[in-house]
Amino acid sequence: MCAKILRQCFFLILLVASTNCLFAQKALKPANKNIPAIRNSARQKRMIDGLRDARFLGRIDAPALLVACIAVMALATGGFALARYLENTGYADPEIVRPLPDTRILENIRPASASYVGATALQNGEGTVLAARANGEVVAVQPQSLLINTETIDLSSGALSGEILEISSGCGWLVPSTDQVDCPMPDSAFALTSNGGVARRTAAGQWESFIADEAWIGLRDVPVSQGDIETWAASASGRYLALFSPRDGLALFDQHIGRWHIPADQDLLIAAAKLGAIQIVVQGERFWLGSPAGYGLIDAAADTAPLNWSDPAYNIRDLSHADDGTIWAVSEGPCMEGPETDCLSVQHLTTTTQAEFVMGERSRIADLSMATLAHVAMQGENLVALGSEGIQTYDNDQRSWATLVATPVDAYQARNGGALIVASSDNRLFLIENAAIRKQVSTTGGPFKQVEYISDDLILGLSDGGVVHNLANGAALSFRDATIAPDTVFTAGASLGAQMLALGPDGALVHDVAARRFAWLPTADLPVEMQGANLRILAADGVFWLANDISGAIGTLAVVGDYPDLSVNYTQTGIVNAPLRTRTAP
Repeated sequence: MCAKILRQCFFLILLVASTNCLFAQKALKPANKNIPAIRNSARQKRMIDGLRDARFLGRIDAPALLVACIAVMALATGGFALARYLENTGYADPEIVRPLPDTRILENIRPASASYVGATALQNGEGTVLAARANGEVVAVQPQSLLINTETIDLSSGALSGEILEISSGCGWLVPSTDQVDCPMPDSAFALTSNGGVARRTAAGQWESFIADEAWIGLRDVPVSQGDIETWAASASGRYLALFSPRDGLALFDQHIGRWHIPADQDLLIAAAKLGAIQIVVQGERFWLGSPAGYGLIDAAADTAPLNWSDPAYNIRDLSHADDGTIWAVSEGPCMEGPETDCLSVQHLTTTTQAEFVMGERSRIADLSMATLAHVAMQGENLVALGSEGIQTYDNDQRSWATLVATPVDAYQARNGGALIVASSDNRLFLIENAAIRKQVSTTGGPFKQVEYISDDLILGLSDGGVVHNLANGAALSFRDATIAPDTVFTAGASLGAQMLALGPDGALVHDVAARRFAWLPTADLPVEMQGANLRILAADGVFWLANDISGAIGTLAVVGDYPDLSVNYTQTGIVNAPLRTRTAP
């Protein structure tokens, strides 16, 4: 208002000054242009004296009046310009009347650069209306004032990329809801990108990354494509994903926040992948990894989620997750007994350093074969094998071999259908029952050619030198018949009750253990069937049996007469397929 009044005043001054100058010029103008100039000196002198003595009004002439008019016009023009400036800027106006910017007029919400993809409203449908464009621009409209503001979702930060697909408020409603349901996040909004990322709007109107859509950068420092993934698994809650690529390693993806986690120290895993496939088994939020060179464990819920790895010596054939959460592994690795490294077993895994043996091979008998076996018997549910590799048992329940005696067996006897096995090995006597050593006794004079079990206190053993020993107490039984050569060798023998019959290349010995009486029968006095090698004597059904390993002939032997005049009769009972590998008396 002040500028307007000032402008009018200067305009009035300019008008008055211009009119006065016009009339002054007209009054001072000579009436006749043809009047000659006054040239006499007297007149000029009078004019000079008149000007010197003239008053102020008398001094006004045309030039002075013209200068005054020009000054007044300049002053009026400057004042007008100043008034115009003050009016346009409002500089001199009071604060209360200063105009405010009106975004309703200045903001264009319909540019052709990007299309709208969705809209939502805050505060349970009663607050600010948000309209999102595909390029990340969001138009915020205040319903009460209709003021408009533009917000931006950064789609080039690395955490978010692509285009905006949808927008939703924390309540999920565009219009006020009639349901009596509390809005969980009334001042927040969310936007979904085409690459799976989610942006969140804070109460202050700022947009930030809520779920990133960043790529998995593998060990080759390049994004991993779907074709590079060999195997993957999801955690029990579905939040975490574990993915493995033979060339890019292992990665975890948190689907709640859209973040990738690349565990450190994956050298053992990558080396194992070169030997065979990697298997992933889920246990809650933990992932177990099986490989031909050990197994690993990673807890996705942990802050750093390190990858722990076991001893690479274990070859994990298979991993399994039981209903109760137990992790089972079929592995091939170092044996629990012995130096072998290829024992197959089933184990319960708890950590990468703790594994509980459940069943399988405790030891590995590398040379165990049909060629090394001398006898096999069943004791209960377990198998007992004897031979040049010692004595081994096989547990059918645990599918496991165990070594009872590691030294070769030189003589044995199976009693009661194999329920009791008497065996000698390296000057030691073993009684095997229920697939376990029931009794062990140290002996002397071995190795023995034959053993005979009478009782736990009387176990006869025939040595290479032809001496009979009581292996139960280590005593040697001497011969009363001095006609027997000291270097006599016996190759076969058996006992019936207190009577023992031993056979060698030079003859046969009949010994009454109870009466301690002996009878020596030279080879010439024996039946022809008892002469020769590869003969075995067994005791069963109250008689002595003679078996020829080469011919397969089997017959019975009967000791007749009285000491010292005894003889042996042979009766053939049959011939079986030869050669014979083993013989067992029931």
